[in-house]
Amino acid sequence: MEENIFKDVDSLELIAKMTAVSELTNKINNKFYKNFKLTRIQFRTLYFLNMAGDEGYKLSELSKKLNIANPTCSNLVDRMASAGL
Repeated sequence: MEENIFKDVDSLELIAKMTAVSELTNKINNKFYKNFKLTRIQFRTLYFLNMAGDEGYKLSELSKKLNIANPTCSNLVDRMASAGL
């Protein structure tokens, strides 16, 4: 039988604390991305493309990694290429 480690924790309180941590993490990450003059999605795109190496990704593979639709990914990559990224 699996033990419930959250039995004494108020669910709403836990969700509120998790939300606060998430918001703080987002603020820290946004400052990090600004150091590179990139948005979060641009940074993640460059990260995934770098990790793919010379083989690269198909657009559909990249869109899955970014969790965005193929047309959105195509527009993103086009805009980044036009910006010299």
